[in-house]
Amino acid sequence: MRKVFIIGIGAGNPDYITVQAINALNEVDVFFVMDKGREKEDLIRLRKDICERYITDRSYRTIQIRDPERDRTSSSYESSVKAWHEQRVTVYERLIGQELGEEECGAFLVWGDPSFYDSTLRIVDQIIARGTIAFEYEVVPGISSIQALAARHRITLNRIGQSIHITTGRKISEGLPDNIDDVIVMLDAECSFKNVNDPEIEIYWGAYIGTEDEILVSGNLKRLMHDIERIRREAKEKKGWIMDTYLLKEDRGTLRLRFRRRSGAPRLQCYRSIWPAVSSVAGCCKRAKMRQWSPGRYCGRSTATAAGSIIRTWDCLRPKENPAPDEQHCSFGSIVGSPPSSARFGKPSFFHRSPEWRMADFRSNVTFIATF
Repeated sequence: MRKVFIIGIGAGNPDYITVQAINALNEVDVFFVMDKGREKEDLIRLRKDICERYITDRSYRTIQIRDPERDRTSSSYESSVKAWHEQRVTVYERLIGQELGEEECGAFLVWGDPSFYDSTLRIVDQIIARGTIAFEYEVVPGISSIQALAARHRITLNRIGQSIHITTGRKISEGLPDNIDDVIVMLDAECSFKNVNDPEIEIYWGAYIGTEDEILVSGNLKRLMHDIERIRREAKEKKGWIMDTYLLKEDRGTLRLRFRRRSGAPRLQCYRSIWPAVSSVAGCCKRAKMRQWSPGRYCGRSTATAAGSIIRTWDCLRPKENPAPDEQHCSFGSIVGSPPSSARFGKPSFFHRSPEWRMADFRSNVTFIATF
């Protein structure tokens, strides 16, 4: 029976090829290569270089065919992608049926990892669903641009016990998701990070990752967004194509608490304070809807504020039992303790006993004492 490999070949560096991928390459009789035009000849050349480098003592042939183009003028993104996929199904089906012998093995070499924003797996599933050609297929994972980006910037993608969010430029243009501080963005042709207004977001951006033309930029998003947009535009004009990925990450020197009303009222987001500047400071917060700030004030009984102190006064701190529904502001008390590496804290049980408010996201090692 015919067999088809879908092989992830990594994010651009031939050294990213896995041992499993090398073994699969050496079983292949026919490689199917989709031609995306002269401006992307580098992508075809990379695939050929990988085959020449890793395939030993085996003859193979390469079938190159023009890849159908997606209609980018359509007002409906989903319908245009669906029509494009239908064209690709027809092309792939013809390739497998006409160019692959009954007992031969074929392969599609996929940039990065086949599971991340690539349509090859989806196309193959649709061909099988049609039932016109019988074949089996196997997927070989590859090092994705996400992993390569993190390695090249020497960073972790997630924080301890927290989540990461993977999305596209089209989605990030609508704003950052709630309660997620680390967002990976792929397929962003419009530099949608320009729509992110948070001044404390850092960006880790990379293009042509793993290749000789690799470009890496990192730092504060607000300061760098226009530079990245210019660098990206110039690089694309020079090469004719670009593949880039980036991570948006809340500044490591900031601390955030969020509260959410049980009744579904607008989210409250606290002011973020940088550790080197404070060991005890009055905080403040705002309602996202009102966009008005109120100065912080100390609440409850006097609390020790020296670095490294142990908080012992939780029992005397209580939120107002029934905050007025039209109240526009809330005040935050003191940030108590030392930096996260050495501070010791008591149990913030009063957050959970409040009849009106509950703690939705307590992700830092600093304590905010809140009254409403």
